[in-house]
Amino acid sequence: MLSFIQNIFIYFIELLSFYFLSINFKQNRFKLTISLSISLPLFATIFTIMDIFLSNPVITFFIQCICYILFFKINLHIGIQEGVYTYLITFIINITIQFATSIPIQLLHISLTNVTMQLMGISITFICCMLFYFLVPLHNLYLQALHTSIFTQLVLINTGILYVAIILFYRFHSISTLETTLFIVFLISTAIGVNGEIINANLKIIKKEKKLEIYTQYLPIVEELIDQVRIKQHKHDNEIQALCALPLTCSTYEELSDALEQYSRTAFQNNVPIELLKLNYKLLAGFLYQKTTEAAKKGITLSISIKNFALQTIVPEYELLEMTGILLDNAIEATAESEIIKVSIDSYQSKFCISISNPGPVIDTKLQKLMFKKGYTTKSIHPEQHGLGLYILKRKVSSYNGMIQLDNSKQAGKHILTFQLII
Repeated sequence: MLSFIQNIFIYFIELLSFYFLSINFKQNRFKLTISLSISLPLFATIFTIMDIFLSNPVITFFIQCICYILFFKINLHIGIQEGVYTYLITFIINITIQFATSIPIQLLHISLTNVTMQLMGISITFICCMLFYFLVPLHNLYLQALHTSIFTQLVLINTGILYVAIILFYRFHSISTLETTLFIVFLISTAIGVNGEIINANLKIIKKEKKLEIYTQYLPIVEELIDQVRIKQHKHDNEIQALCALPLTCSTYEELSDALEQYSRTAFQNNVPIELLKLNYKLLAGFLYQKTTEAAKKGITLSISIKNFALQTIVPEYELLEMTGILLDNAIEATAESEIIKVSIDSYQSKFCISISNPGPVIDTKLQKLMFKKGYTTKSIHPEQHGLGLYILKRKVSSYNGMIQLDNSKQAGKHILTFQLII
């Protein structure tokens, strides 16, 4: 009975040590809650019972790991995944303290019973954890580790797993071959899972950063579009008056017809920004308007035709802008002054479709295949800086099971290149 109570006390203090380390990482203040007051003696009792009835130390350790993760989940109100990370870090610190305190005793050859060693070790560990809680801001180190590069995170986590493996292997060195194999498989699986999660989390962060960058770049342009619509509304009365005055200023039907046609063409061109605002993808609207302005500065007309304003695609909008940008940039760069680039936008069968046509040379089937190869370019100036756009575009389109086509045609005596992207 005395041994049973001693073991409960040891596990109680160990759980409390883990708890103080965990709240230090979370920068929480200690607060005696109902869940903590119940879970501490409950899990301490469960651990003691397992020591009595389970003779296999590996199985006991694995069950204790699960219990510790549940303990963190209950008292810190965190998810299972975060509970695993918290347990791994607190376990490393806790076992390091215990290992460090045992070295002087072994070097001095102090003769102590097993229970005395446990009580002394867990008491010193608890005191160290309390000192960490009050004096060492572990949460700053924790946050710094989370915000380091993915390479540093992987090095830290793999070093930690290797460290735990060495400690546990030293602890369970007398277990059977089968149990050793299961133990190694467990550690390898843990390492793969944790590494995969770190890489996945960093990829999500990169995607969010790209999305934020796109929003920062093109939302002001959308606001500029809205301002232009407001200006257009103010000019509306003057335009109506100009239309009413046309019959008075034009002496013949032909003159009136020409004036109406010219005015209609100008009005349609001025309405392009208004048409763009009807798109359900507002960033795409801002992006297209920016390209329209960019082309106009080079004396090129970007004629945009929108057949469907409710665009649908599985591609994130920021990636859609990257793909469309590659095609538009190439078209603007290849088009001479006073020429027209025609852009047609449509959506059907939950796919986004954009067609970009500009004057260009005839490209045969062999050359079409080469254009999407890495490093291929027709530009003679700084060729090493070109030849990646269409290659990157092809890879992105393929990753979403999309399609990109290049066609040649002849219109009004000019050779026209048309890229069509369906994704």
